[in-house]
Amino acid sequence: MNKNIWLLLEKSDETRVSVGIDGYSDNTGRVYYYDSLVPNHRQINTDDSVILRKENNIVGIATIQRIETTDGIKTHKRCSKCGNTDIRERKTKLPKYKCAAIECKQEFDEPTIEESKVTTYAAHLHNYKPLMKSPRVSEVKQCAFVKNGNKSQLSMLAIDQNKIIKLIPEINEPTHLIEFSEYITSHDYEVYESKGKTRQQRRRDLENADKLPEKQFARITVYNRNADVVAEVLERSEGICEECKVVAPFNRKSNNSPYLEVHHKIRLADGGEDTVKNAMAVCPNCHRKLHYG
Repeated sequence: MNKNIWLLLEKSDETRVSVGIDGYSDNTGRVYYYDSLVPNHRQINTDDSVILRKENNIVGIATIQRIETTDGIKTHKRCSKCGNTDIRERKTKLPKYKCAAIECKQEFDEPTIEESKVTTYAAHLHNYKPLMKSPRVSEVKQCAFVKNGNKSQLSMLAIDQNKIIKLIPEINEPTHLIEFSEYITSHDYEVYESKGKTRQQRRRDLENADKLPEKQFARITVYNRNADVVAEVLERSEGICEECKVVAPFNRKSNNSPYLEVHHKIRLADGGEDTVKNAMAVCPNCHRKLHYG
């Protein structure tokens, strides 16, 4: 079934070259902000799919869950001579600002400030899925409906589903269910991205974040493990972790037995056998290390 797909551009303050137009503090995979001055702002709707572009990288896909609107003010800083908003702030030279327009190049101490009334939009996203193997931005833009889409500078670019499916097959998958392993990968990726922020950025995002977590439905594959294997391996260990050789850290509340977990050396998901030979009794700390260390 055909659906609307958009390539949405996020620009961070840290890498924004022009200082002429105030930006928004997007929360990747959760909230995308825009306003009524942005081309195509009227075309985006709830349930549309989005491809998120952060600077020159395609980072993930998501679905628009809801869109909130408010009245706001947008500030434009313009060249004092030609009125262009493509102005650059200089760190070491004076005057402080310089117009980037080729036909102008005016230098000035302070820009002309212009404020416009706008409608601001907050598109709340769900089912965010990072793309570990991402296509190039130019490849995605070539899938746009408009001719020469790869040359487009639009922050919101309509994408042809029939073209993008070859680059990002996941865009056509049902979004109400995700594999549990994919959810873990997604969350780990978000934590990795968060660690890359400055503390100021993270605190700012925390102030704007939803206080109640969004629910997602995960599809989990469960193996019917042999109880005799578990019992035999635990008895073999005699309460000592078979990885670090230390006594179990505590006893079970239910029967006061040493608490160890049974780990498969070759994962069942990778075709490993559910046998005593392929299993070992380990403490919770070593179990985490074996999986994530």
